Amino acid sequence: MQSFRQLRAETPASEPVYVLHELVHNRTVTEQMMAAGARFIASPEELPSGATGLIGAHGVGPQVEQALRARAARLVDATCPIVKKVQQAAAQILPDEALVLFGVRGHPEAEGILAHAVTPSRFLVTSVEEIAALPELSKPVFLCQTTLGHEQADRAFAALRERFPSARRAGSICHASSERQAAVEELVRQVDLLLVIGSPHSSNANRLREIGARAGVPSYLIEGPEQLPAELTRFSRIGLAAGASTPDEQIQRTAAAVRCQLKL
Repeated sequence: MQSFRQLRAETPASEPVYVLHELVHNRTVTEQMMAAGARFIASPEELPSGATGLIGAHGVGPQVEQALRARAARLVDATCPIVKKVQQAAAQILPDEALVLFGVRGHPEAEGILAHAVTPSRFLVTSVEEIAALPELSKPVFLCQTTLGHEQADRAFAALRERFPSARRAGSICHASSERQAAVEELVRQVDLLLVIGSPHSSNANRLREIGARAGVPSYLIEGPEQLPAELTRFSRIGLAAGASTPDEQIQRTAAAVRCQLKL
């Protein structure tokens, strides 16, 4: 968000800042940016010639970035540094090796990582089961979308190594995501209900809700206090967690609403 605020301050008020896809997957942040003059586009072709552009945190492939730079008077790359490292790891995979990316199909981060690879052998797998369907690979290299769960990634890599003993692993998931996942794994041992604050299309927020569900704890992904579950007052121990891109204000409003309903 800081990159957008700075770019917005440096751009004439009459001119919008064009953002490819979203800065982060959070509806509140997106609405705040729109109110401040952001215009969201789905492809480089939608960027007016000579306009100001912003690449979101999930990054893009080299060809998309080149197309944006060819049209923009100014383009700021706000790709997350961890995503950048995974993109660089993909670009370093040799042509005789195969990229196996564990990710979410259609997610802009996954598409950008695949686009950075120079090897013609590129595969996106979304589950352990899909690894069994891969063709024979001589030198597979495992990468993971940064927002996925570390346990999921570990299981997927173990399955890949079991099928292809020569497989190696590069890159890592986002530290913010892994720390939240570890905290929620501990939290769900202590609560009767888990509320995860984040957007439905946020990959890392969905992973947090899944941790609670796997532990047998009723778990909800909500965007704010307006979506608190009706049965909230039935529970005495309620845990709150938030996706990595959820603004503090959104978290505080939800926490205050929970305390109000529970008369704390």
